[in-house]
Amino acid sequence: MESPGVLMDVERDREGKEEKREGLDGRTSPRRSVIGTVLKSVFSVLLTLVLLELVCRFFYFVPVTARGGVFRRDAVADHSHYPYGIGRMVNPEFDVVLRMNNIGMRDDDIAIPKPPGRKRILVIGDSFMEGWGVQRGEMFTDRLEKLLKRENPDAEVVAAGVASWSTLTELGWFRRNGKRLQPDAVLLMLDTTDVAGDSFYAHRLVRDGRGRPLLIRRGERYLELPLPIHEFLCRVSYTYRVFDRIMIKKLPKTKWDYGYWDDGDDVWLPARPPEEVPQEKYEQAWSLTREALRTFRDLLDEEGIPWMVVQYPIGAEVDTDAWMPGRHTADFPDGIIAPRRFEYFSRVAKEDRLPYFSLFEAFSKDKRPARLYLPRDGHWSAAGHEVAARAVAAEILRRGWIRKENEGKEKGENAEEERENAKGER
Repeated sequence: MESPGVLMDVERDREGKEEKREGLDGRTSPRRSVIGTVLKSVFSVLLTLVLLELVCRFFYFVPVTARGGVFRRDAVADHSHYPYGIGRMVNPEFDVVLRMNNIGMRDDDIAIPKPPGRKRILVIGDSFMEGWGVQRGEMFTDRLEKLLKRENPDAEVVAAGVASWSTLTELGWFRRNGKRLQPDAVLLMLDTTDVAGDSFYAHRLVRDGRGRPLLIRRGERYLELPLPIHEFLCRVSYTYRVFDRIMIKKLPKTKWDYGYWDDGDDVWLPARPPEEVPQEKYEQAWSLTREALRTFRDLLDEEGIPWMVVQYPIGAEVDTDAWMPGRHTADFPDGIIAPRRFEYFSRVAKEDRLPYFSLFEAFSKDKRPARLYLPRDGHWSAAGHEVAARAVAAEILRRGWIRKENEGKEKGENAEEERENAKGER
């Protein structure tokens, strides 16, 4: 008779053989089952993230608005574009793909440092200078460069336009990024909505040691990641870019951390008549914008860089049919409204010593001003960009910022010839 110990050993051997047979039959142990489940879950998550990344990177191919891969929160200008970001703008009036360059602007890549002999004009503005609603080549900056290159092949126009920028955000961007572009001249494009934008962004305004506007800090949201991790993910992942844009829109820390103007602000206040906006309130509304412009003046004068403020009209200021029916969304009446802000700013420019150029005449004297604006959206059409570029190009040439390629050489030769003739006469 076998002992109990021997019987137990025999039983264990039998169980071991049965487990091996189970393995051969395709059945797994509980431990292996858990590991397999975890691996499948990890693979599913990774596959989902890869698919999301592909969708976000190439979503602009789909004919819908896809700006999540373009807009980012900015440390000095509230928001800007990602370098080499790609997005799309679609509405019933246009379908435009946005492709950004190495400095995050809708332009060709910009050489830094500036090549010798290059005559660089920097154009700073909002959605109009971003080329809202038009294709590359139709934009103001592209057309302006083409016109100036006819006079001098070394002329270069650098676009620095971001939708919903205002004078304060443009100043913040210029102080951090614009100077390194080494511009030979600067155009600052003044939009009707700048006043409301400045009022909103001023809640995050940081001033320099002299009390001047320095920058607009980026908006903050809840569930914020540490900044180094956030910036790394923004660089490598379109999915995170879209996620961050959704989060700042849905979970800003305060109502001043996301947006372009307060719901209670009248975005079109500068174009309202005195009956709607008394002069005292009107002057007060402009105070931040004027301060930003004076700071621009001081900075550019210190660097010896020529510049000018360029003001352009909305459709309701130049023609009864322009920006129709879109103007009704801004509560503008039919007919032409008085150009109050042009009259006001021409006086401000003299008081604050601001070099100033108005596009009001160029637009109002066009044979068909309505063609210069998108009927519902209100931004310039391709024709509007063309009219603006021609007028500004003529003013740049008048000011002598760009000279004909051989003009300097000819002047030098003529001066030398005059000196030789004078010697002969003596």
